[in-house]
Amino acid sequence: MKVLEEQPYVLESKVLEAQHQVFVHAMAYSEEKQYRGHKILFALLSGHDSSLQSIKAQIDIGTSISLKFGKAEKTIEGYSLNEDETIKDLYSEKGCYTKTNMNLSSTKKAVLFMHSSIVEDNDYVISLSENPATDIANLLASSKYGLHLLDEWKQIVFDELLEAKHLKELDVFFDDEMFEHGIRLYSVSLKEEEADKFIEKLLNEKKISFKKETDIEELREIKSLTDYLTKFSGHMLEKISNKIHPIHNLDSDEPAASLNSYPIRLFDRQAHVVTACSKRLLDSKSVILQGEMRCDKFTIEKIVHTA
Repeated sequence: MKVLEEQPYVLESKVLEAQHQVFVHAMAYSEEKQYRGHKILFALLSGHDSSLQSIKAQIDIGTSISLKFGKAEKTIEGYSLNEDETIKDLYSEKGCYTKTNMNLSSTKKAVLFMHSSIVEDNDYVISLSENPATDIANLLASSKYGLHLLDEWKQIVFDELLEAKHLKELDVFFDDEMFEHGIRLYSVSLKEEEADKFIEKLLNEKKISFKKETDIEELREIKSLTDYLTKFSGHMLEKISNKIHPIHNLDSDEPAASLNSYPIRLFDRQAHVVTACSKRLLDSKSVILQGEMRCDKFTIEKIVHTA
C-alpha cells in the first residue's frame, strides 16, 4: 500500500492527557482478538524522538491500554485518526520484543519491533523475497525441524503446506515504496514429527522424489549418523571438492620460485606452506598457520613476512 504524506498510517497512544503518535511503515498483528485488541507481531515505526521513545517504552513494558492503529489525516495541529477508516486496537506483551534501531534516511530514525514468536519460536515466518517458498524451506532446514529440501522440492512443499493449512498467510500492512517485493507473514502450525511425516507422505505420493529411484531405498537402510557417513562420505567429499577450491594445491601447484633465492633451504612441504600463506595474504590481512611441534613454524613465519 502506498503511503501518502498527507494520509499516513500511525500508531497512537493516549495516557491520561498525554498523546503520542508515530508513523507506521510496516505492521502485522495476530488474527485473534482479545479484550485489549490484537497482539503486535512486528512493527517498523518512526517519528519524533519523544513520541518514538514513549511508544517504545509502552511496547517494552506491555500495554495495559490499547494502542490505536489506522490511517490518519493531516490537520493544522498534526495528524488525526480518520474515523471513516478501519482503526485497530493493538496491545503488546511485556518483554517479548526484540528491538532494532534503524535509519530510514539521514534525518529519519526508526525502530523495528519483532515478537519472540517470530524471532525465537518460529511460530511465524516473515518473507521479504519474491519467492516465499525459499524462506519456508529455510525454516524447515532450521534446528527446529532439520529437514533440508532439494531445490526442486521447495515450491511443491510450500504449496502443499498451504493446502494442508499448516501455513496460513496473514494480513500485513507495509509501504510499497519501501519494500520492493512486499512483506508476507505466515503462521506455522507444524510440529517436528508432523513435518517428518508430511515430507514422507509427499515422497510416498510421488509429489516429490529423489533424482535416483534407489536413493530413498538407501536412506531407509540408514539407522545412525555413522551409517550415513560411511555410505555417503564419498559423495560428500566430491561435493565439497567441487564447491571449495584451495588457494594452493600441492598436488598441482609449484612452490614460489622466489624461495630459491633464500639462503635457508626449505623442505618441500614447508615451501608449499609458505607459498599458500603468501597467496592468502594478497587478499587478506591475516592467515592462521597451524602445525605440529618441531616442524619449524618460526622459520616459515619469517619467510612468509618477506616472501
